[in-house]
Order: sequence, then structure tokens, then C-alpha cells
Amino acid sequence: MIHLTRMRIFTHIDQLHRQLEARVEQRTLELEQTNGRLRAEIADRVRVVAALQESEDRYRDLVEHSQDL
Repeated sequence: MIHLTRMRIFTHIDQLHRQLEARVEQRTLELEQTNGRLRAEIADRVRVVAALQESEDRYRDLVEHSQDL
């Protein structure tokens, strides 16, 4: 009887371990996907900031040179 109870406990622990491992794998996948999206968003923002800076520089040059005319 004690042996059977012990086996059930170990079986249950093994089942819980497998469930936890599956949850960890799923969460890891979700985090990797989120990180990928965030990296893409950061890259887009870096490009936008660079384009904005370039536009501001051109506008500043245009204004400064228009006063020379």
C-alpha cells in the first residue's frame, strides 16, 4: 500500500514537472517573439529619428542660406 502511494506521488510529481517544462517552453517562445518585435520596432524608430535629424539639418541649412540671398 505504501509503495503504491509512493508511486502515485512520483507519477504526479513527474506529470507536474512535464507540465512546468511545457509552460516554460511556451513562455520562452512568447518572450522570444516579443523580443523580436521589440527589436524591429527599435530599428524602425532609429531609422525615423535619423530621417528626422536629416530633415531638420536640411531645413536648417535652407533657412541659414536663404538669409544670405
